[in-house]
Amino acid sequence: LPIIVFSLDEPGGFRGILAGEGTYTRVQD
Repeated sequence: LPIIVFSLDEPGGFRGILAGEGTYTRVQD
């Protein structure tokens, strides 16, 4: 399973990530 690492300090925050507009990094194990 992919591990999602994101920053709550990014514009849009967690809400933006749920909307697919946030800044996040997918780390493949």
